[in-house]
Amino acid sequence: MSNIASSKPIRLGIVGLSTGGWAANAHVPALAHPSLSSTFTLTALQTSSETSAAAAKETLSKSWPSVEGSEVKAYHGRDATDITNDPNVDVIVVSVKAPDHKAILDKAVAAGKHIFSEYPPGKTLAESEQIRADVMRNGNIQFQVGLQATHSVLLRKV
Repeated sequence: MSNIASSKPIRLGIVGLSTGGWAANAHVPALAHPSLSSTFTLTALQTSSETSAAAAKETLSKSWPSVEGSEVKAYHGRDATDITNDPNVDVIVVSVKAPDHKAILDKAVAAGKHIFSEYPPGKTLAESEQIRADVMRNGNIQFQVGLQATHSVLLRKV
């Protein structure tokens, strides 16, 4: 996969994008904001159920300007093979429960996709280090781990 810097919008595939989840409430408003809507577009999403995938597709197709009128693929199920192998996805965004991160990240790395993942990438330090090693071995993947709660009272206390 080549560098994602381009004049064309970066095509996102978001795993864990339901209508009421963290991705819909935290990531989508930022990415769909008018100041970024020409930079990112949603081309695929995946949730665990067919019903929630269809609902998310319908809702987001109305609220994300660059998505309106375009076809967003709505994948469902726990296996992320289809979304990670989708040729119309440049970046996989992983926003599911932490124990499920590694399986999705492994598939995204194998497919050569750029990745944004919620923290932590793995359940253990060893898993996280393995993911990092796989990304580095590929040599062409841009990988970022996000921690959205860095200023929360609970996290600061910890």
